[in-house]
Amino acid sequence: MQVAWFLEANANPTAPFPAHALTRQSEFEAIMNNIRDKYPRVRLVYLASRIHAGYATTTLNPEPYAYEQGFASKWMIEQQTSGAPLLD
Repeated sequence: MQVAWFLEANANPTAPFPAHALTRQSEFEAIMNNIRDKYPRVRLVYLASRIHAGYATTTLNPEPYAYEQGFASKWMIEQQTSGAPLLD
């Protein structure tokens, strides 16, 4: 396997912004490292952001948390492109 698709959701989030997004960023970085360790041939990981959850009828992953998760992905990609050692 050389390509992976990554989509993650946090069930019942409660932390405010930006704490929620920073926590998700840290979790995403750990998952990326797990992917690299478990699947050493992976060369590309597509990060999918959460879909709009404005019409959610449960607290599973409502807005604004689904939207804020996009910041976690953005910040992680920015760190990776700037040469962060944990995301080689």
